[in-house]
Amino acid sequence: MGDTVECLRALPQCTGAVFVTGFCMGGTMSYLAAARLKINAASSYYGTKIHEYLGDASRVRCPVLLHFGKDDYLTPPAAIDAILKATKDNPNVTSIVYEGTGHQFANPDRPEHYVESATRLAHQRTFELFNRLAAAFGHGLPKSTDAQAGRR
Repeated sequence: MGDTVECLRALPQCTGAVFVTGFCMGGTMSYLAAARLKINAASSYYGTKIHEYLGDASRVRCPVLLHFGKDDYLTPPAAIDAILKATKDNPNVTSIVYEGTGHQFANPDRPEHYVESATRLAHQRTFELFNRLAAAFGHGLPKSTDAQAGRR
């Protein structure tokens, strides 16, 4: 992942800011990128293995959003509680647990799990964070669209 970050930064279109977003195992990778790489921010959606890397919580040096479904069968309440406890003293980490949601709540291709209201709120928080930081580099991100908010 570190090589990918450096490739992105080397692109002439890149302002120097790199933001990472991931879902499920990718959510865990986003968290680890924030702890181990020089990125500008991360947003993790229901990272399934974050609880196995709690030792990295103090290493997070950029803003990170951790989005969890309260009823996630792959990241059960005990795992979420451990994550919240491990990250509570790090001001860079904001954890949000969405009531009435489970795993894949932001996946419109899984209608049995998809919760549009939670998805919109999670995406809004993610894009607000990334836009605020992108502005510091003299750029903004495109306005959130229905596609970005989980619609196709």
